[in-house]
Amino acid sequence: MTKKMFSILAILAMLFVFASVVYGQAGAASSMKVTGVVERMNGRFYLTDTASRTRLELRGWDLAKFEDKPVQVTGSVILGATTSGGASQVIQVTKIEQLSAKMAAVAGISYGTATGGAAAAGGAASGAAAAGVAVGFGEDVKWPVKISGCLLGENENLYIMMEGKPPASLSYKKEFDSQRWKVVDVKGEMVDGDVEVSEMKASSKIDAKCVELAKKLDLPTPTPPPPPTPAPKATPTASAIASVGGQMVFTVPGLVEVKTTFDEKSGTTTITVVPKK
Repeated sequence: MTKKMFSILAILAMLFVFASVVYGQAGAASSMKVTGVVERMNGRFYLTDTASRTRLELRGWDLAKFEDKPVQVTGSVILGATTSGGASQVIQVTKIEQLSAKMAAVAGISYGTATGGAAAAGGAASGAAAAGVAVGFGEDVKWPVKISGCLLGENENLYIMMEGKPPASLSYKKEFDSQRWKVVDVKGEMVDGDVEVSEMKASSKIDAKCVELAKKLDLPTPTPPPPPTPAPKATPTASAIASVGGQMVFTVPGLVEVKTTFDEKSGTTTITVVPKK
């Protein structure tokens, strides 16, 4: 191989690496998170996001086992990909988790009622959208949010919820656990479908309405405090009531009455125990 040919091959290799990097940057967008029910059609997989009502095509491994099941999907938009099946965008799935029936209800998903067993719940704009925040895909953008409601959830899945409104998912922090079942005011940014909280103000006590809402949604509720320990019963003791005509009357509270009589002539004392009625 001549020196000239070696140089040409080296240049071509550099161009290939550069093209691969550029394609990789242009081919996929920032991470995003969506929820819905996986649907199969013509060998392809789709999901209608409950937050934006956007129909998406899913691409990834082992999607078939999630067919007709409620899931939360993390992935990236494949820019420039050809869509099908009425989807507006194609998502490269990096993580997919099946939701329990309880968490599916919290996320606003109903399933098993539409053709093919998949139906995204109607009326579910996300809590962020309800707060006036636009929801979009394919851009590395953070949206400011300000939301108020009850802080509810299960394990590390926390939501701000209000009666009749869709939930807003929070990025979990350990210190949030002490604020569960309270009314909170939250400021933060919407990132990948979750609210990154920068400030949280909570009511001083657990709110009864928040507890009732948790019960309706079959979410965990506060553990009731143990019943108060009863005071120990006092040991009955005899006490003098009166001395009448040489007769001293004693009682044992709640149990018996004891009467003593002293005969001055004989010098004897008679004790009579009478059960109290």
